[in-house]
Amino acid sequence: MKCEICDRDFSTLKSLSKHINFIHHIDKLTYYNLYLLKSPLDGYCVTCGKPTTFRGLLGYKEHCNTFCAQRDPRVLAKIHTEEHEKHVGEGVRRANTKETVQKRIESYKRNNLLKYGVENVAQREDIKEKFKNTLKQQKEQFCKEHNCIPKQELIKLYGQGWLRLNIPQLKLGRVSFIENKYVTIIAKYSSKSSTYENIIYNFIDSIYDGPILRHARPDFLDGKELDIYLPELDLAIEYNGSYFHCIGNNCGVLDKYYHYNKSKNCWLNGIRLIHIYEFENFKEQLKLLKDLIYYGFDNYNQKDPNKYWNYDNHEPTIISYYQKYPIYGA
Repeated sequence: MKCEICDRDFSTLKSLSKHINFIHHIDKLTYYNLYLLKSPLDGYCVTCGKPTTFRGLLGYKEHCNTFCAQRDPRVLAKIHTEEHEKHVGEGVRRANTKETVQKRIESYKRNNLLKYGVENVAQREDIKEKFKNTLKQQKEQFCKEHNCIPKQELIKLYGQGWLRLNIPQLKLGRVSFIENKYVTIIAKYSSKSSTYENIIYNFIDSIYDGPILRHARPDFLDGKELDIYLPELDLAIEYNGSYFHCIGNNCGVLDKYYHYNKSKNCWLNGIRLIHIYEFENFKEQLKLLKDLIYYGFDNYNQKDPNKYWNYDNHEPTIISYYQKYPIYGA
């Protein structure tokens, strides 16, 4: 093959491609359209007329997708030629029939009955036990090598509240693990968070007869949860500890829009989200909740987006600090 610009010969398309790029300073598409285009219809699907994919100096594809290729009379004719029949092979086509597949399944079951006494080997109790022991050994070995603990064990110990921390997870098949260096953080978060959440929950339960949901995960929050949710009142309450809701200490929320986006998504779905922060007067917050839920008096500051979020194009602002790390409100 030779360059259509300077008539220089090349042995491969790759070398020709580099030549036109570095010597003549034009790309492959431009070169092909100027010197190698077969017809004005080149680059359009022969079946539907839509543009096709450019494959470099090899030119354009004839069809825009597989569906159009299968509708092309030329392709259909080729499929039914004797040469194609020989290529596919009578035996291969016969092996893909339902009858053959069914025979293989029946043969597999007969062999298992003769050899193991059951149609499916996995049905045997000793095989099940062996499989469980193998998985257990694999998990134990994985934990030793990576200094980690299964995620489900931590959920049994501390519940699911700590999942909002987005702690990195290790994977062994479908099983998730958490490195041991994060266990202290999870324990600290769960003990403090659960204490105040329990107080708020028990307090609401004492003054409200309707359903109270804990750690609800509505679809519109993309996996995030609401600490306490009262569906009949369209009201949710979040308790935010300072250590885990500040930015910059590698244990807090990911960005300053965390509380903002959570409140916004609740507002868009008709739910009022009230944030209670650790640095606030806790007794005062319980009194405000009682006024709202029990008496029906809304004594919250209507201009505070942490208590009454409203879409007014505001930006989240710093409302406090944990040590040197800022805490952004909703």
